[in-house]
Amino acid sequence: MDSIAIVGGSPLVGEIPISGAKNSAIKLMAASLLTDQPLRLTNMPRLADTRFLGKLLTRLGANVDEREGEDGSETVLHTPEIMGAIAPYDLVRQMRASFNVLGPLLARVGHAKVSLPGGCTIGARPVDLHLKALEALGAQIDLHEGYVYAQAPRGLRGGHIAFPFVSVGATEHALLAAVLAEGETVLENAACEPEIGDLADCLNAMGAKVEGAGTSTIRITGVSRLGGATHAVISDRIEAGTYAVAAAMAGGETRLTRTRPELIEPLLAKIEQAGAKVTRHADGVTITRNGTRLKAVDLETSPYPGFATDLQAQFMALMTVAEGESRIRETIFENRFMHAPELARLGADISVHGGEAVVRGVERLYGAPVMATDLRASVSLVIAGLAAKGETVGGWKKSCAPAAPTFAASRATGASTSGARARAPSPAGRGRRRPGGDQCRLAGRRGQDRRHPLGCGRAPPDHRLQSLPLGIRPQGRSARAQRPAAGVGAQRPGAAAAPRRPRRRGQPAFGRLRTGRGARRRDPPAVRRRWRTALRSGMHRRRPGGCLNRLAHPAHART
Repeated sequence: MDSIAIVGGSPLVGEIPISGAKNSAIKLMAASLLTDQPLRLTNMPRLADTRFLGKLLTRLGANVDEREGEDGSETVLHTPEIMGAIAPYDLVRQMRASFNVLGPLLARVGHAKVSLPGGCTIGARPVDLHLKALEALGAQIDLHEGYVYAQAPRGLRGGHIAFPFVSVGATEHALLAAVLAEGETVLENAACEPEIGDLADCLNAMGAKVEGAGTSTIRITGVSRLGGATHAVISDRIEAGTYAVAAAMAGGETRLTRTRPELIEPLLAKIEQAGAKVTRHADGVTITRNGTRLKAVDLETSPYPGFATDLQAQFMALMTVAEGESRIRETIFENRFMHAPELARLGADISVHGGEAVVRGVERLYGAPVMATDLRASVSLVIAGLAAKGETVGGWKKSCAPAAPTFAASRATGASTSGARARAPSPAGRGRRRPGGDQCRLAGRRGQDRRHPLGCGRAPPDHRLQSLPLGIRPQGRSARAQRPAAGVGAQRPGAAAAPRRPRRRGQPAFGRLRTGRGARRRDPPAVRRRWRTALRSGMHRRRPGGCLNRLAHPAHART
């Protein structure tokens, strides 16, 4: 899916089960490299990231079996032997979290070669804390040609690791490596996210000894080997928070099940302050808003248990229609306001100053073509489109694709989403774009796209005329039949139809270039000037026979 279209104005009503957390599932999959016994993970999300990591694990020697079990989707991973401790760039670059296979490989076989993950659009995400943590456990690290060469010939040894700042990825990576290290390892200033506790619970079920997960100090006592286990992936708090914001944005009553309210408590508190009703249950939460306008609320992102940075873009979309002025401060990533200009295309009033955005609520948003830059930005635009008047058409990069099914699949979950629909890409991927930038969505015969007339096929009459330079008209009997009632050069409302002047013998049609002997003499000067300009600028076209065709608009000229 490379685009999605939303017709806003419909409330969300229904029940939505929350799937397993992606951020936890991919680290649990990497943990399967630590044992030669099968690891069974239930409540697994089916995402592009898990598929990418599955390909990498298969290359390293794992057997990855995805199936449907009694509790929903599950994955069984079994790595009886490491076939090769090399993670190449073409696989690691598809997902940053795959870099976390370095620690398990190093802990199990004593060496590894893993590509650096590369950059990220939302800001700098270096892996230096990961490498320093592994060096503190006795690993020898060498960087060469974009790869990390790590060795621990005598195995890893326990150590004391004090992170200079909280890092979820570095905490998880150190935890994965330290469970097989000899002696005790202490992690200070560790991340406290629920996914850390979920990883520790799975490792303990496999035979590890991890204490204090979920606090700032974690103690790990190394063991000689780990066994197999069955573990249920924790529910995705970012998915739950996204649906909660969508329900508050569109109105109606939506119940989220198979999750724990305490996982998104900072967000629920902000939604309550904004004026929506929040009802907490043992297995979920219900969001209700019927007609009342939201109120502006300030927020600041911070590590867990603070407001999650992965929910900042969604909450900004919510504040665009709130009464008053809200200030949103981002403290985790420096480039996480890239969605603000796209929200402004829908009518939002947002000004960004460094790490702070000021959102002044408006009465209504209006649909428009938008483009997402990252995963959370894409879903924030979907949320805004749910409340916008008219149609919002969004284009998504491949890296943003997981956000699109969030609402496209809402019908299957039971929510009433008649106002949202997904649009599949054009058959054979041959869609064109108009000069204004919006995509042509005119389906032709045999499922092929109908494209622009000048150099790329036929189009409806109004599109044909708008594509031509001012004053130029298609010629011939078929062109006269296709002239629209309104558009460029159309008759004004209420004006009398002008009688058509008969063309004298030998007089050329306006806009047509005569070729052959005496062409310059018989063509009007205005026509000759147009063609001289066209020939100099390369805007002309040639028919298969070689004669010059009509003028092409510069926006459609192909080199």
